[in-house]
Formats: sequence, C-alpha cells, structure tokens
Amino acid sequence: MWVDRVPASELPPRDNLLLVGPTGCGKTHLVETLFREVLQVPTIVVDITQFSETGYSGDDLPEIPGRLLEAAGGDLAWARCGVICLDEFDKLAGDKSSGKDVSGYGVQRGLLTLLASNLTQAWIPGTNGRHQRTMSLASVTFIGCGAFSGLEASHAAKRGVGFGAGQASALGEQLDVAQQTATLERYGFLPELIGRFTRTVTLSALGLPELRGIAEGLHSAYARDLASDGLDLTLGPEELDAVARRALLRGTGARGLRAEMQKRIEDLQYHRIGTNDEGKAR
Repeated sequence: MWVDRVPASELPPRDNLLLVGPTGCGKTHLVETLFREVLQVPTIVVDITQFSETGYSGDDLPEIPGRLLEAAGGDLAWARCGVICLDEFDKLAGDKSSGKDVSGYGVQRGLLTLLASNLTQAWIPGTNGRHQRTMSLASVTFIGCGAFSGLEASHAAKRGVGFGAGQASALGEQLDVAQQTATLERYGFLPELIGRFTRTVTLSALGLPELRGIAEGLHSAYARDLASDGLDLTLGPEELDAVARRALLRGTGARGLRAEMQKRIEDLQYHRIGTNDEGKAR
C-alpha cells in the first residue's frame, strides 16, 4: 500500500494475530522488533488493562487510533499500514457471574467495535489542543499478546477422556478455529471478538541457552552504564551461567533475568562508589 501503491481493495484481508506465551518469553519484543525495527511501519504497544468502557475511570479505547496516527507522524496513509499491539490481552477475560464488568466484557465490546470499524475518529495533539481526524482501520493489523494462564486447563476440561485425552495441549496446537474459539469463550472472551483474530501463534518459555544469550547482552549494557561511574564490570562464563539458572528458577523469563542482574550489580555499584575503591568490579 505504501511502497508499491497497491490499492487496499486489491490486497487480501488483514490477519489479526494472537500471540500466546508465558510471561517474559518476548511477545511484545517480537512485535516491536519485527514491525517497528525490521519492517519500520508505524507500531504502538498499549497496555490494554489501562482502558475501560467509555465513561468509566481509565483511558478510552478511541484514544488508541490517535496514538497510531501520532506514531505515523500524522500521515493518514502511513498510519493505515500500521500495527496496534494490545499487550496483556488475556487480562480482559470476563466473568459472566459477576454481572456488568467494565474492565473485561465492556472493553471487549469496545474492541470489537474498533476491529470491525473501517473508519474511526482519531484524536492527535496539536499546537492548539487536540485535533480530530477521520482514519481508516481497514488495513491496520491488531495483535493481542498475553500469557493466558490456565488456558490449557480450560481446553483440557472439554477434551474428554480415553486414549486421545491430553494430546493437544497448547492453543493453536492441533486445534481448528472452532475449537480455539470455544476454548477462549470458556476462558472469558466474547466469541465475536475472538473471531476477529484469524491466526494464533504459540510461543514457548525461554530456556537456559536463550537466557544465557540475553544475559550476555545485558552484561554489555550494564558495563557501559557502569563505565560512566568509573567502574569496570566483568562477568565470566560461570557468573553468567549462574545468573541464567537463577532467572530460570524465577519462572518469569527475561524479566527475571534482569531482576537478578540488576539487584546484584546495584549492590556492587553503590558499595564500590561508597568506599572509593579502585573501580574494578568482578
């Protein structure tokens, strides 16, 4: 649409995606790297838990298109090629037994309207306040990211017993679209909303080799940061392996790895600065 100027009417329908995987496995990082850095299309990541039904406390869903338009520099044609990543999407799962749920089913209904709309009103900031512009969402890709904790149990509950029980474990694994929709409906989602997401991608938890590789990158970043304080940070293979193993025990993926390194490096940093040591930290 943007590079080759192909009319949207000649292109296949967009695919909205669901990224399912444990916390810290890199779902939003994957979206940002692929779409923002590699493909370099307008990309925003929004924490969907900050939004509520219009009229209630919290941000309103109509603000989301405005954020994408702002990321596109106010260019409507460029914005319609963009990506909206809905982080923590699984937190919208509603509870039908609790009656009106402004943070769950209410937002789901609002999102359904947003995904079904070809045109919407986007608000962007300007020199004289906010300005409203009509924006097309027909080709904007929506990506829902979430851990969906307990989803496998929800599917297993309806999988039956016998020789075939327990064979299809993760969402998107040996499941057709109807099964996925039914499983997510039991989880607490409107089937109409789930029907708007045509593809599901399941990500695995990070293992020890992946955490070890991320630890090397964090080591380099921390070393540059500490150099400004006159400190030289050196972590050998044994230290990096130990940090990766402790992060694996936390069960929070890359987030646990950062927490493990941050605490120990900060303690060492303040100790060295406080004692005016020679600046060699090992």
